[in-house]
Amino acid sequence: MRKKMLQRDSDMLTQAIERNSAAVLALPSAGMVRYYKSRFLRAVDHRVWLESVPGERALVESLIQEGLPVEVAFKVGHQKVSFSTPIFELELHYRFFDAQDTVQALRIERPAVVKPQQRRTHFRVPVRESDEFGIELWRMAEHAHLKDEPKEICKLPARVRDLSVGGVGVIFESRPLLVEGQRMRILLSHGNSPPMLLEGRSGSVRHDQAGESYEAGIHFRDLQASLEGRQMQTELTRIVNGLQLQEARRLRGMAG
Repeated sequence: MRKKMLQRDSDMLTQAIERNSAAVLALPSAGMVRYYKSRFLRAVDHRVWLESVPGERALVESLIQEGLPVEVAFKVGHQKVSFSTPIFELELHYRFFDAQDTVQALRIERPAVVKPQQRRTHFRVPVRESDEFGIELWRMAEHAHLKDEPKEICKLPARVRDLSVGGVGVIFESRPLLVEGQRMRILLSHGNSPPMLLEGRSGSVRHDQAGESYEAGIHFRDLQASLEGRQMQTELTRIVNGLQLQEARRLRGMAG
């Protein structure tokens, strides 16, 4: 089943490339993420070419040098799809088939994972200051091991907003250097229990309802793949159930 789903997602990317579909590039810059219109140009072997942003040549070149991932989002029908990948090359005079004019183009490797936007499958319960939660987050390179010592520059100060068995919602005081689909190292602690080391992928970053801080959801990697993961899933289920019970009691108290 999983193999069929991965093939379907890959086929959606193939359709977008063949149709030269519009896309949106999310480029991290100075602690923010900037969004630009783009389009797919063509695919050659495992390489995919996208139209670049002429006014952001310096930014693109710095992202190539630093190896930072960018997010590419596009639509197939009514389905929104996205993936995260580093840029490997900027071509200043890329000739698109038989066109007379050239365009600036980006070369990326065809991603191994393309993610359709899906509805949540796990109920999220709000986390309050009195719940004694702590979280530490780091951006992770695709080739890094989860248990490697993370670099301080990759750390993203945050606090927990809500929690489910499948992921955690976090709040940032300022816009983080983060794109959708970024691989994340998560150290989640609760009370006096030993902290849990988890891997995840970030969702999109957005303003909270008051517009005073930023929020993002982080989806945990499949915990069923290992014994350690299943043990953490059991612990997360216990914690989430406890939070749900507390929240239900609080709401009954307000109603009374």
